[in-house]
Order: sequence, then C-alpha cells, then structure tokens
Amino acid sequence: MGEKQSTSDDIPIVNRPTRTQLDERQLVDYEEYKTSLIRWLLRCGKEPEKVVIYGGHESEYQ
Repeated sequence: MGEKQSTSDDIPIVNRPTRTQLDERQLVDYEEYKTSLIRWLLRCGKEPEKVVIYGGHESEYQ
C-alpha cells in the first residue's frame, strides 16, 4: 500500500513509525480512523461545542 497523503501540505495521515508497528488490517482501520478525525477537525475547528448537529451530522455553527 502506498503512503497516503492528505490533500493539504502533503502531511502523511499515518507516519512511518506507526506504519511499521501495524499489520495490513490494522493500518487500513487506523488510516480510516485518522481520515475521519481529520475531516471532523476541519469541519468543527477548535470549538466543536458550538456546532449544531442535525441527524448525526455537523452542519452549522451557532
């Protein structure tokens, strides 16, 4: 599996030391987890408590 990169600033989603510690299945799960975490952080920013949640999805700030 090639090293996945984020779309901004070419920052690896999973760093090399972590990659060497995980088997293939763990790596796939961890990459998915980190990707969803990064997307959540980009949407909610530093103040997630101000985000209004509709139907389980963050949609707007109050």
